[in-house]
Amino acid sequence: MTKVGILLGSLRKASFSRKLAENVANLFPEGYETEFVEIGKLPLYNQDFDDHNQVPAEYTTFRDTVKGLDAVLFVTPEYNRSIPAVLKNAIDVGSRPYGQSV
Repeated sequence: MTKVGILLGSLRKASFSRKLAENVANLFPEGYETEFVEIGKLPLYNQDFDDHNQVPAEYTTFRDTVKGLDAVLFVTPEYNRSIPAVLKNAIDVGSRPYGQSV
């Protein structure tokens, strides 16, 4: 079974991104399992947390979840000609500490 995590760049419950992602999740063929990965409750990334071994539980939960995935699908709106801050924060949390990115 191939596990695909879906990260939403919009936190709104009725967002177009969420509706699109829910529909896309149902289009994966047999042998794929999709899972929405919560990113809205991640504290803003701060390297001091990792450096001083004070990692928030939300970071650990997120990193462990992503480690268990085979692929990640980003579904996101564009905000001000860039990606939403919540998605950038999730990428920052997942890409640190250096050499241990998930």
